Amino acid sequence: MIRFGYALTWNWKNDLGIDFHRALDEIALTGWSGVEMNAGFLYYYLEHIEELKKLFKLHDLDLTTFYSHLALTDEDDFKSELNTIKSKIDLIKSFGADILLIDGGRKNPDGVSKKDYKNAVEKIKRICELSHSNSLKPTWHIHWGTMFDSEDIFEYLMENTEKEGLYLCPDTAQLYLSGMDPLNTIKKYKDRISYIHLKDIIENNFINKYLKPDKKIDPRNNSLIPLSSAGTYKYLDDRYLDNGVFHINSRYRITEIARGIIDFKPIVNFIKEMHFDGWIVVDQDYTGYRNMESLDVNLKNLKYLFGEEY
Repeated sequence: MIRFGYALTWNWKNDLGIDFHRALDEIALTGWSGVEMNAGFLYYYLEHIEELKKLFKLHDLDLTTFYSHLALTDEDDFKSELNTIKSKIDLIKSFGADILLIDGGRKNPDGVSKKDYKNAVEKIKRICELSHSNSLKPTWHIHWGTMFDSEDIFEYLMENTEKEGLYLCPDTAQLYLSGMDPLNTIKKYKDRISYIHLKDIIENNFINKYLKPDKKIDPRNNSLIPLSSAGTYKYLDDRYLDNGVFHINSRYRITEIARGIIDFKPIVNFIKEMHFDGWIVVDQDYTGYRNMESLDVNLKNLKYLFGEEY
């Protein structure tokens, strides 16, 4: 049965940090069934699983997964993350969930070599082995700005991890930003999809006062790199640099389901045709609205697209 979940984002930030309790309140009040955990501040719960389970039970919410970013080009960082992932696996299993969601691989400013890609795939295979040994499905979340964000190299990843049982989480907005067709990608890898991110995007609506007026900015190429935590930015070729996830600026580009340019009807129809049985999660990187309004609109539009039976 398809169920709808919501990924925790930075939208609940306040003067004290991320208001996790408020986030759970608002996600539950608007009618969602599950929550995807995905931020460093939540690492506290890796050692306080019973406390987290009580919070989720109080809100009548399930855990969909705990997302993990992988440092695929640094062996020392990867070893450290591997230990954290083992803790996440314990947490995920304790909730009865079966997905380990992964992505990663920051691009080297000097470029990514064939050796880098090969080594990264070997690391992902190790995650696959660890996941399957714990009865979890290792699931790759494609993300623009990572080393696997183009169609040819993404195919390389999928082809070289098929035997190891790497699953896929298609993300409609991230696929679009990476230059891939969301529907065609879902069709191509339908037998390997275990988890789905749906989110919408607005094209040519990148409202940023810092864009140079004499530059024609490709909406797919606003990749960004922060120069400091103090917020010092600069231009790099035709790109304005900023500090979004994986140095990708989602502000004014990501929007609520069915408010942007993604054609969800054929995507939803195909998801239903393939008898997908799992979590559909909205990963709202940015919203210009109050959280409650964004949550409400996303869920109502999802239910409209999938039909009242959901």
